[in-house]
Amino acid sequence: MWDERVGYQAVFLSKDGTSMVSNHDKYPIKRESMDAAVLVHMKEGKTYEDWEELMLNLYDNRKEVEEGKIVYGKADDNKAIILRFDFDPAEMAKRMDDLDVMEKVSEVVEKREMFSISPMQRP
Repeated sequence: MWDERVGYQAVFLSKDGTSMVSNHDKYPIKRESMDAAVLVHMKEGKTYEDWEELMLNLYDNRKEVEEGKIVYGKADDNKAIILRFDFDPAEMAKRMDDLDVMEKVSEVVEKREMFSISPMQRP
């Protein structure tokens, strides 16, 4: 279930699909889709290229890259940054529960830091 109190903060989805958020709910988001930034840390001995090959071949990620819904790049030799636009948090929670995929990801990825993002508005 999506928690509509989520604002400018890190969002972590638990296995049951509920979100666990910090107390920074000053800017609520009330929509069915969201934008996010993810900093991906590779395991020792794994490279950005290892991760990129895996990421592009999961789900419909390659198509989403072509459509501009996923923008990603190399932060350094052991980190990647992903910007995801207009995605369904419930769908993301389902993907995070896919044990086969998460096992493949865990072979390459040490950890992920996830952040919700929103467009800046002029005051």
